Amino acid sequence: MKTIKLTQLFTMLVALVALVSCVQDDDFSVPELDAGVVEIEGQSVSISSVAGQVAQAADNGDEIFTFDGVDTFIEGYVISSDEGGNFFEEFIIQDSPENPVAGVRILIDVNPLFTTYEVGRKVFVRLDGLTAGISNGVLSIGIADGGSLGKIPAPIQNDVIVRSNEVAQIIPLPLAFSDFTNDKTNLFIALQDVQFSADEVINNQRTYASEPQDEFDGERVLEDCATGGRTILSTSTFSDFKALSLPAGRGTINGILTKDFFGEVFNIAINSPTDVVFAEGNRCDLCGLADERGSGVVFADNLSSGSLSPLWTNFAQEGSEVWGTFNAGGGFGTAANIGSFMSGDARTVTWLITPEIDFDAQEMETLNFETSNSFSDGSELTLLFADDWDGDTANIDDANWRPILEGTIVSDDTFFQDWVASGNIDLSCIEGTAHIAFKYVGSGEEDFDGTFELDNFAINSADDGGNNGGGSVDCGTASSAGATVLFEDFFETQSNNQPISGNGWTNFQEAGTQEWSAFSSTGQNPSLGISARVGSFMSGDASTISWLVTPEIDLDAQDGETLQFMTSNSFADGSTLELLFSSDWDGVPANIPTATWEAIPAGIIVSDSDDFAAWFDSGIVDLSCIDGSGYIAFKYVGSGDANSDGTYELDEIQINAQ
Repeated sequence: MKTIKLTQLFTMLVALVALVSCVQDDDFSVPELDAGVVEIEGQSVSISSVAGQVAQAADNGDEIFTFDGVDTFIEGYVISSDEGGNFFEEFIIQDSPENPVAGVRILIDVNPLFTTYEVGRKVFVRLDGLTAGISNGVLSIGIADGGSLGKIPAPIQNDVIVRSNEVAQIIPLPLAFSDFTNDKTNLFIALQDVQFSADEVINNQRTYASEPQDEFDGERVLEDCATGGRTILSTSTFSDFKALSLPAGRGTINGILTKDFFGEVFNIAINSPTDVVFAEGNRCDLCGLADERGSGVVFADNLSSGSLSPLWTNFAQEGSEVWGTFNAGGGFGTAANIGSFMSGDARTVTWLITPEIDFDAQEMETLNFETSNSFSDGSELTLLFADDWDGDTANIDDANWRPILEGTIVSDDTFFQDWVASGNIDLSCIEGTAHIAFKYVGSGEEDFDGTFELDNFAINSADDGGNNGGGSVDCGTASSAGATVLFEDFFETQSNNQPISGNGWTNFQEAGTQEWSAFSSTGQNPSLGISARVGSFMSGDASTISWLVTPEIDLDAQDGETLQFMTSNSFADGSTLELLFSSDWDGVPANIPTATWEAIPAGIIVSDSDDFAAWFDSGIVDLSCIDGSGYIAFKYVGSGDANSDGTYELDEIQINAQ
C-alpha cells in the first residue's frame, strides 16, 4: 500500500470553491495551497496500466471499464489549458513532465479548469467509481453513461481530483509524423521543422478556425519539411484565437497529439498561438505554384491505354503491394491505385517514379495530377523528387528524395468518391535532370491499410507550343503537290460517332477521356462527308490531350513530299490543335509523350475567330527538307473548363510525292 501526503486542508477546498465562484470576467488566478496535510491512502497505478485494462475490456467486447471498489489512483502532470478556449470541460495529463510514456484525458463538468489545474500541475485522480474507455479515439476517464463515457460531475470534483503542490516544466516530446501511434496520444509533443501547406497560407490566407466551412473545428494541413508527411492542426471554433491568421513561415509547433471527433485521424491541438513558433519566410516549398500551365508535354500518363505507362518505375521496396489500375468511373476511366488492405504485410513501402526528366530542355515546367482515396486510413502518400537517383531500385534509399509540398494530395477525411486536383505545381526551379515520385507507406494493419488513387498525371512546359521541346521543322510551302500518294484518308470508311481507327492511325489519349472520332453532319456545321473531330466540351476532364498520328512515312524513298488537309471548328475557345512531326517515336502509343515532336508551322489550322461552319485549307505544306522516316501528328489540347472546351474537325489528309 502506497501512502501519498499532500499539502492541503479540507477548509482550503471550501475556500477554493468560493473563490472560483466569485471571480468576475476573465480575472482568474490559480489558488495557492496552504501548509496543511491530507493523506491519500491507496495504490498508485500507472496510466499505462489503465490503458491495458481498457484494452482487455475491449477484447471481451466491452467498450468501457469501470473501477469498482478499488483503492487506486493515477498521478500525472497537466498538459492542456482551456484558457484559450481550445479545450472545454476536459484536461489532459501525462505520466511525466519529460519523456512521457502515456497520457489520459479527464472528462469533467467544470469550466474553466485552468484556474485550478494549470499546465505543469501534478494531480492525483482517485479511480474508484470512475470509468475509462476510448472516447473520440483517445484514452479517457469519466463516469459511466450507459455504454459510453460521461463527464465527472462538478460536486465530486474535489473528492476525485487532488492537486499536489508541485508544478513542473513540461518538456515537449519530439515526435515525427511517421511516429504517431495510438499509445502516443494525450502526450505533449514537439513537431519540428514544419509549416502550413501553401494552400492554407500562400494561395489563401486562412485563419485558425474562422473560415465559412469551419463548423466545429478548423482543420489545417501541416507539412513536414524533411519528409513531406502531412497531419492536421485542429482548432475549436470557440477558441479565443480562431480568427488569427495562420503564420506563413516554418518552425516548431508544441501541442497535444489527439484525434478528430470521430477518432479516426491523428490531429494536433494547441493551448494557444504561442505554441506555434515559426520564423517568417524561409518556407520549404520547392518552387511554389505556377499561374499558367503550358501546352508542351514533357511526360504524361492518363492511363487511357488501360495500364500504367511502361516508363514508370513501379517498385515495392517493402511488402508485396505494387501500383495497379482499376476502373474509376465518373468520367475518369482507368486510374492507378495502391493500398495494403488485406495484404498481410507488416509494412508496405511502394514507389511510383517517372522516367528521368531533363529540366534544362524546356522552360516553365509544371506538374498536375489528381488523387482520390478509398479510406486511406493512416497510410500515407507523399510527392517527392530527387536529382541524384541513378534509376536503380536497389539505390532508392541512397538518393536524396525531397518533398514537393506544394502538391495537394487527397486527405483521409475527403469523401472517397471525390477527386482532388494537385494544383498547378511549379517545377521550373529544378535544374538538370530529376525524377518525380509518389511514395506510399502503409501496412496490413486496419489503421494503416488505406488505398490511394492517381490519375491525369502530366508534366507540362511552355516551350515550342507544347511539342516536347522539339523546336520546329519548316520547309515552307510548295507550289504544287505530286501525283504519287504516300498516305491519304478522307475518313469515308469510318463509322459515325466511333473512334477513328484503321489505316495505320494511332488514336491516343494522353490526358482525359476524349478521343478522335468520326462524325457526319449536314447541319449548320457540316462535315465533309464523314470527318474526324475531337473536343472536350462537357467532358468533365481537368485536362484533355488527344493525339491522332499517321503511320510511319519514309521521306527518303522519294522526292518532293507534301502534306495537305482541311480543318474546321465548333467554337474552339481556348483549346488548341497543333501539327507536329517526330522522327524518334517508336510507334508505342504510351511513348508518344516522351518522343521529340517538332512543330510544322507552315500548315494552316483554323482559328477560334474563324466561322465555325467554314473549312480551311492547310495549304500545300512542303515536307521535302525532312530526312529519314517519321510520323505526322495532330495534337489537341483542351479541358472541360468552359474557356478551353472547344472542338476541332479534320478531313482530306493527303501526303504526296513527285
